[in-house]
Amino acid sequence: MNLNLNIPIQLYIAMTYCTYLVQKNLGGEYIAEGVPLILGLIVAFFFLIKVMNAKFKIRFKTLFFMYLFYFLYITIITLIFIIIDNHNPYRLLFLYQYFPMFTVILMLGNEHLFHIKRELILITIGFFATLSAVFGILQFLGFEPGVPIDINRARGLSRSTLNYSTLMFLGFVASNLISKKSLRIVFSLIIFAGVLASQGRGGIFACVAFYMAYMLFSNFKVSNIIFSVLSIMVMIFLAYFYLPEDNLKNFEILTERLLIAFDANDPSNSQRLYSMTKFFDEFRVVGLGAGITGPAAERFESGTGYESFLLATIVQGGIFGLFMMIVLWSTIFLRLSQVKIEIFAYLVGLIFMMMVSQTLETPSINIMVWLLLIVLIATDSKEFIENKKEPNEYLPMWLQILGKKTA
Repeated sequence: MNLNLNIPIQLYIAMTYCTYLVQKNLGGEYIAEGVPLILGLIVAFFFLIKVMNAKFKIRFKTLFFMYLFYFLYITIITLIFIIIDNHNPYRLLFLYQYFPMFTVILMLGNEHLFHIKRELILITIGFFATLSAVFGILQFLGFEPGVPIDINRARGLSRSTLNYSTLMFLGFVASNLISKKSLRIVFSLIIFAGVLASQGRGGIFACVAFYMAYMLFSNFKVSNIIFSVLSIMVMIFLAYFYLPEDNLKNFEILTERLLIAFDANDPSNSQRLYSMTKFFDEFRVVGLGAGITGPAAERFESGTGYESFLLATIVQGGIFGLFMMIVLWSTIFLRLSQVKIEIFAYLVGLIFMMMVSQTLETPSINIMVWLLLIVLIATDSKEFIENKKEPNEYLPMWLQILGKKTA
């Protein structure tokens, strides 16, 4: 099945990064979230069909059948609540969260079957993330470029601050993997400034975790980190030097949020502690099934919100879900980390994001997370390989730090 999925993927990326604009101008919330969700699922489905139509081997049969059993388990638990407790049948829609993992598992060891224009997709993500970041930075600095400044509403071009923070993290990952140096530098610096503007500590720490993991184990110069840090410092200095004092209030908020990141008395941290308490109160051996956690689920059922996607996943699957999650994520993390350094670095940042954020329960963003992983697993198209710089130009960063100069 040789379908060109580049345009559907690009459309999906554009709509996902511009959910606020779509919602206001093209039909409301269900269009803003529903259309990207459907597009993303279709892309994941065709990747899955491509694997199954080709000569492939299930390299991890135990993992595949274990996950298939888990998917059936979650489905049955959800159906039981719908039938016995008269829950809304629309809960079944939230099984979408578990579908892309099938594609990821079947792609393991079969990367050669996929040839995707990764550079094009990475540039598309970087472009729209940069565009949204510019709006977010202007909001952060006290301007109003057409979207609300209210931090509890839209941020950047996204429907919410939490969504924006996660999307900036994904954009930062994609921008750092672009082969064209000028675009990589411009996009990554603006997007990281956009991450700071989100005031979301999860996004900031996830980006730093990704960047450090990628730089330490890939072939970049030590000077890259110095250049990046100095560039961010210069941008902050220029803002302080040229902008009126009234435009700098959010800098104080950001600084305070970073300084009290681990203070239990901080209101936002207290909310996380409350989520932990609620988690243990609602934790069950068999779980509650899909569609019972997260802000989207509350449209159909009195959902339970958590400041952690991992906690929400455990609540859905119970003790069995906890065991399955540990086994599945450990296997996938170890397998994919051996394939490409950028996947290892991405998963490092992503796992941190999953622990401290509930934004992955937003439909379009959840699929965006998996779609980026699928794109990173797939092999490069011929055009990208020809234009990619030689991978052995520099030693891995950690060897440079130790003072080694030659391979």
